[in-house]
Amino acid sequence: MNGTSAIKVIKWNFISVLFLLAFGSGVCAQNDTISSAVQSITRDELFKHINYLADDDLKGRDTGERGQRVAALYIAGEFRKSNLERAFGDKEVEGYFQRFTMVNRDFGFFYAMSRKKYRTNYSGIIYKGASGTSTKQWVETNPVFIGSTGNPDYSKCNKEAALLVTEGNRSLNAMIDSLGELTKVRLLFIAVNDKKLFTELEANYWSLERFQLESDYKKLLDHNVLLRDYFSFRNDSISLVLLSQKVTKDLIGFKTKDLLKKAKKSENLGEQIAEDSIWSYYKGMDTLKVKLTENVGTIVKGTEFPDELVVITAHYDHIGWRDTSNYNDSVVIYNGADDNASGTSALIEIAKAFQYLADQGIRPKRSVLFLPVTAEETGLNGSRYYVQNPLYPMDSTAMVINMDMIGRRGYLMRKGKKKVYAAAFQSLEKKSKDLNKKYDKKNKDIIVDYRPGLIRKLLWKKGSDQYSFTKKCVPAIAYFTGLHKDYHKSTDTAEKIDYDKLLDITRHVFLVAWEVANNTEDFPINRE
Repeated sequence: MNGTSAIKVIKWNFISVLFLLAFGSGVCAQNDTISSAVQSITRDELFKHINYLADDDLKGRDTGERGQRVAALYIAGEFRKSNLERAFGDKEVEGYFQRFTMVNRDFGFFYAMSRKKYRTNYSGIIYKGASGTSTKQWVETNPVFIGSTGNPDYSKCNKEAALLVTEGNRSLNAMIDSLGELTKVRLLFIAVNDKKLFTELEANYWSLERFQLESDYKKLLDHNVLLRDYFSFRNDSISLVLLSQKVTKDLIGFKTKDLLKKAKKSENLGEQIAEDSIWSYYKGMDTLKVKLTENVGTIVKGTEFPDELVVITAHYDHIGWRDTSNYNDSVVIYNGADDNASGTSALIEIAKAFQYLADQGIRPKRSVLFLPVTAEETGLNGSRYYVQNPLYPMDSTAMVINMDMIGRRGYLMRKGKKKVYAAAFQSLEKKSKDLNKKYDKKNKDIIVDYRPGLIRKLLWKKGSDQYSFTKKCVPAIAYFTGLHKDYHKSTDTAEKIDYDKLLDITRHVFLVAWEVANNTEDFPINRE
């Protein structure tokens, strides 16, 4: 990792830990209880959680699907068994959930081949399937050229496929409004002459196609008239196929600027001008999909500063499953044992350890929110929703601690060493180093790398849920054991987890979280 240095950590030398945590009257009894809380985090419980969450029956915990909802109920059930307080309401089970809606647009799939060139709506084509196009179709066609969007001649089209070339942004919108005049056309190719316009449309095409918060979806369309007009267009019979300048040349055989010249001559209108027929395959209609999903939350209230918050988070969703029955009569399940049943299991056990202390009358000075979030794999949407709708105001959040993939040995870790990266953000690097070192000196089996170089700068700055918080200027520490060959594959399974390593990391994060929740002097709330 570019020469990053490492420090040796804890073998749970409790004499050292007791010394570090000692304060006030009744110190010995309290420290004995904290030691017992550390020991209450067990390998067996971590094993149980991961094997449940990464079981085939949950089918990869895809956001909004049955497996993800079952996982949410399991986590809430574990909180409830430990008498942990509901964070989001008073209802028996519902109070553990922060529910929200996500949406996406499925525009359908389009494939075209002509002149030995082929393209899809993943490479220079924007496709919007007609609302009546629910089945797959193969079409061989040579579209009729009907001019430019500024002055189309719909009377020249008596075929099922037509071709237009754009002439300015506004005329594209006007043309879309008048498409009802094309009574016979089923497939309308639109060659976009404006490179900037196509790039903008294509970028937002992908933004709308991935699942996102409903509020973000509406905001994207509300702030761009062109996009709103184009993407809100619906037609029962006409599928739109927008072509980039390069794809127009590949499929039609003409540059868009040459098509504009042809559009000015009436003798070219109504002609099939493509150099060769276009084979088109398309299926699916433009559909708005809606998913209901939920973050899970429990809180341990603080004593001296109950309105200040430390957030412990880990995402519990994964990428689901894929039907491969077309070619091997099976399904592929992405179990996500390390990503991120490992972090979720650690979070559950840390929450239970905090509650163990609370049951003995020992509570942190600050409140601590344990927040397993959903929809990380769709773009950090669960944590994004939380920071937009926080339990406490964001300026009352002292720190977030995130755990994502903490159960394996990544590519860059030395063989035989139990190593975990601790990436710090929002000017927390020095304090994170000191904080980890405070509990690290006696353990020869784990290395905490508190300066993970490229991991911090490239992957982890925006790569997991702490980013939603750091965008709100909340300091963060993110724990991570590195990428490996099973990342986002069906082979990320429970038997490959290093449970001894996960146990040590979980206990370490518990002690760090306890320190942050009580040390208001070294970790003040400061947004300046």
